[in-house]
Amino acid sequence: MFRYNLTILGFKMYIDIPVLLFSYTRSLFLHCKVTSNTSETSIGASFHQTLTSGTDYTCAYDFGDGGTDVTDEMTTPITGGIVSHTYTTAGTYTVTVNCSNDVSWDSLSFNHKVQDRITGLTLDPPRGATREDLELTYSLSGGSDPQFEFLFGGSTYNVSYDPIAGEATVIIPATDIPASGVYEVYMRAYNDISEEIHAENLTIRTRIIGPQCPPDRAQIIDPTNGVVNFTLSVAAGSGVVVRSNYGVGGPDVDELTQADTEEWGGELIVNFNYSQVGTYHARFNFSNGLGSVVCDQIIIVIVGVAGLQLRSNGPAAFLNGRAPVDFYFESLLDAPPTNAWVDIDYDDGTGTETLPFNMTDADGNRRNYPHVYYAPGVYQVTANVSNNQTSQLLTINITVDIPVVNLDLGFRPLPHAAVGHAIWAVITMEIGKNVDLSVNFDAEGGGSTTKSKHIRGKWSNESQEKPVGVKRNSPNAGT
Repeated sequence: MFRYNLTILGFKMYIDIPVLLFSYTRSLFLHCKVTSNTSETSIGASFHQTLTSGTDYTCAYDFGDGGTDVTDEMTTPITGGIVSHTYTTAGTYTVTVNCSNDVSWDSLSFNHKVQDRITGLTLDPPRGATREDLELTYSLSGGSDPQFEFLFGGSTYNVSYDPIAGEATVIIPATDIPASGVYEVYMRAYNDISEEIHAENLTIRTRIIGPQCPPDRAQIIDPTNGVVNFTLSVAAGSGVVVRSNYGVGGPDVDELTQADTEEWGGELIVNFNYSQVGTYHARFNFSNGLGSVVCDQIIIVIVGVAGLQLRSNGPAAFLNGRAPVDFYFESLLDAPPTNAWVDIDYDDGTGTETLPFNMTDADGNRRNYPHVYYAPGVYQVTANVSNNQTSQLLTINITVDIPVVNLDLGFRPLPHAAVGHAIWAVITMEIGKNVDLSVNFDAEGGGSTTKSKHIRGKWSNESQEKPVGVKRNSPNAGT
């Protein structure tokens, strides 16, 4: 309101004149459109501004990351301007716009989301999977604010994401995997500006569980055919590959290769022909795409006990209170037993003696098993030869007796005698027991007579005479 003073015809007066100040109503509308440039770590944004009224105004932008911009003066209230800005880091930024002219101003704030593009979606190895609770891990090489969609067998599963590791994990329960086989797995990673899809066929196997390894054992072989059989099995597994090494040098042998989804069933029998006796370390490796299990077995290849005979150098002479005897073994087969022991009972009350069994000594000579008897008699010796696989029980009788010593022959009364007279052959010896005598009288010109006599009991160490007589009926001389 303004007051004017006036003087008219000498009269003073004033007039109050109201003054109207016209102002415009202003409303600011902003529209945001997000785009990306060629760099996947920086995002370009274009901001569109529109005013419903106002002229000769300018707008100042604060992009929330330290960057600012001011538009040129706009002369029309409708078209507004377009401002572009590039962000270098993903995130959510508060953008503030202040527009003004000489008589008014208006402002607006809003949140602007900046994202990195999703890149490098991969399923981490190994790609083998088991029919247990199946855990799959996916990796991202780039991308912010990712979301995930996972499909398996027509069903959707929850996905957990670790932003620090850049890994997404999904678990498929074992109950959702009916059998070993090839299944498609589908993963989609996405955000507001991009997406990546990874789909592949996944071979799901049964893990190898509980291989049944043959126990360590000694194995009998025929000297001409050293085939040893091995029975192999596992409690569970699919796509199993079996390789073996029989401990004789050389590369491993492929025994079995199953198809990826073929389940193990029954037993696998393999064999190897060992040409020599000895101790061998056999190894069997069970593997599939999930891992491997190894069976080790110690094989002692031996020749069984058979075809043996027990011999001695008897009968034994009992002299000076003792009678030494050597026992030994002979084989009717080309290859004697190996890895064997012998238990010998000499039947004289000394008990059983256990010794390593050998046919020959280190020099290749006959191996003797010596023993000393201290009394005359007849002894039944037993020998049990075994190598923990087979055995053979052998027996032999050995006679220990007092020998005949210093045997002499004489005649009585004289070496010459009349016809019809008896001639006595006199046997003299120092020592002996249970002696059988046989004397032959041979007349010159023909005719002979043999006289036999068994002398019981034991002779002493002094010379004794035992007569054996024959009546001479021929005049001829004789011996």
